[in-house]
Amino acid sequence: NCHAIPDVWQYEALAFKPGLVMRWYRDGFCQEEKAEAEKHGVDVYDLLNEKAAQIPAGSYGTICCFSDVMNYIHWTHASPTFTNFELDPERFNKYTFYRAILENTALLVRGHIELVKDATGNEPDELVFAGGASKSPLWAQILADVCHKRVRVPQVKEATALGAAILAGYGVGLYPSIAEGAHRVVKWEQTFEPNSEVFDVYDKLYATWREIYDTQLTLAETGKTKGLWRAPGV
Repeated sequence: NCHAIPDVWQYEALAFKPGLVMRWYRDGFCQEEKAEAEKHGVDVYDLLNEKAAQIPAGSYGTICCFSDVMNYIHWTHASPTFTNFELDPERFNKYTFYRAILENTALLVRGHIELVKDATGNEPDELVFAGGASKSPLWAQILADVCHKRVRVPQVKEATALGAAILAGYGVGLYPSIAEGAHRVVKWEQTFEPNSEVFDVYDKLYATWREIYDTQLTLAETGKTKGLWRAPGV
């Protein structure tokens, strides 16, 4: 897509419904945590993140399949799936599955970085993590570790609204350029450095996830399972 800035292009690749998936999981499986959060006046996601941070990178091999890497030609998603877990409640419990959801989104972002690299020959040196999900330090760290990239979280996390405000400021002459407006307005809250000690774990998890997702997608395409979503007309 063409960008608001002249001579700049945007490669649109969506992490499909990660916020909705988190809300579904919270409301469907985490009633105890919701009650505890309400009792103590804290965010339930903070409680879940605290527990999930105790689960090792890779979630003991648990694979979560929700959103797929962007495919403009055939935009479909497999049936929501958790797989590759054992009947051991000490290791495979609600917090393991919660972390697997966080990791699924990060694996998806890694796939989108590969799409950008394939199309342009370039890839970003660092990632900007905004929106509601960026309130989670655990999610930001997982993103850094999976993608092998520094992750920066802005103070103002509603990036779409902030971007619109910057464009409006440029339009009325507050800033000499859009880039200067962004430089003045955007402030950083935190930076997360990738942990090279878990690179191997996530490299293997990414390769496995891509293979399993393709298999799950085939099941949905052949009518064996119900896909998460498919574009109209596909």
